[in-house]
Amino acid sequence: MGKGTTLQELLRIIRFPGYTTPAEFTFSVAILDTMLVQAIALEKLGQDLLAGAKQVVAVNRQ
Repeated sequence: MGKGTTLQELLRIIRFPGYTTPAEFTFSVAILDTMLVQAIALEKLGQDLLAGAKQVVAVNRQ
């Protein structure tokens, strides 16, 4: 997940003709879209956590 290679590889594979039916392709794309949203949210949460931690350190140094 950190490098993004798994998702890139999956996107490459599911585009091959015959991989799946149109309905299954739609489900796969929906799942991937949701995974992307969650990954972005996790990245933001990590940044927010770090920003909050820096504020605690700054207050304790004074």
